[in-house]
Amino acid sequence: MRNLTPKKMRLLSAMQNKDKNKFGCIWIEPTLRCNANCRMCLRKELVGNRHLSPEDDLSFEDFKKIISKIPYPILRIHLQGNGEPFLNKDIFEMIKYCVSKNIVVGITSNGTLINEDMSKKIIDSGLDFLGISIDAIDKEFYEELRPGYPFKSLLNNLETLMSVKSKTKAELLVAMYVVVTEHNKNDLDRFLTFAHQFGFDGFVYQPLSCKPIFTESYDKDFYNDNIDILTHRLGEIIDIKKIQSYAESLGIYGIPAEECVMRWKDLYVTFDGYVTPCCFIPATPMGNILTQDFDEVWNSRRFKEFKQKILEHKLPEQCKGCPRELDFDEVIKVLDNE
Repeated sequence: MRNLTPKKMRLLSAMQNKDKNKFGCIWIEPTLRCNANCRMCLRKELVGNRHLSPEDDLSFEDFKKIISKIPYPILRIHLQGNGEPFLNKDIFEMIKYCVSKNIVVGITSNGTLINEDMSKKIIDSGLDFLGISIDAIDKEFYEELRPGYPFKSLLNNLETLMSVKSKTKAELLVAMYVVVTEHNKNDLDRFLTFAHQFGFDGFVYQPLSCKPIFTESYDKDFYNDNIDILTHRLGEIIDIKKIQSYAESLGIYGIPAEECVMRWKDLYVTFDGYVTPCCFIPATPMGNILTQDFDEVWNSRRFKEFKQKILEHKLPEQCKGCPRELDFDEVIKVLDNE
């Protein structure tokens, strides 16, 4: 990977952590609001008929409260959920707070708000990792995917961000995120070329999820009759080794997002404080960390039943349909040492 500095090595190490005595990552949702209406996003299923305003976003005080309640060392916090993180007015205070606590901090964004002013704020905040969800590099499909956002604007934003990053010699690690669909399954090499041209450090590609809450949000032409292949058998239509090799030749780290994140003792916290084992099951709360003690949530009946299923090598109901591979033995190693 290009420019593998000590800071970037620390970030990659934190992303790969398996220390049973530490939380690998706490995913915290800054907001459920979004400035886009992407065709394959489940956000509309979660929002329903609610009208959300900036006052509904996670406040900086509640953000600090969440962190203070975790009784274990936290290696990494990822500010991501089912909204656009940069809409939260306190987002840069949250980032700076993580930096002050020596916690690796990242964000995943749709990239539409990253103009020159935003780029400078990102760099100045000390953010470690920025993932930008793109999913399409053809003008027609990108604008069909994200109605109202011209492809040219995305290109301008990327050029601006990378220019500011280069001028300031910032160690921010920037990765492109791609969800593999029927439309782009044959274009991953083109995505990598695009990523290299714009100076991305990483490339993360992930399969579609066939969990009902997701598929109810998809237009059928995202997967046609290939939902099983696109969710669980990507290796049948994508030469993963070839993609990895091409990424390495370009100096980009390429990551197929295949493994279950829960195996590293991660947690997901919604903008209003509800806790779930991961970001793929936001509608199944185990408790609320803003109104309950951590131990009360972690040892709740619902969480115990969830973990007991894993100890019995049974897939929890909430996980059925997820494209991520759950390694029961690895998760059990963590659970047995609690």
